[in-house]
Amino acid sequence: MNWQPIETAPAEPFDSDRDPVPILVWVADGGNNHNGAISFGYVSLSRSGKRRARANGYGGNPEWEITHWMPLPEPPK
Repeated sequence: MNWQPIETAPAEPFDSDRDPVPILVWVADGGNNHNGAISFGYVSLSRSGKRRARANGYGGNPEWEITHWMPLPEPPK
């Protein structure tokens, strides 16, 4: 699995009955030293069609730049 641009991540409309698709996200400014961090997250679509990436633990603050995503790996068998 390779990191992909966040613009290519699966997204659900924010008012959908389905839960957003959980993914791994790269928060470019997310570390204590602002050098980046990996988090669980998702992407949703606003009513106007704008994509909004979210990272668990980072709230909606626009200072967090979420730039890439990766699908979750398969669970152990």
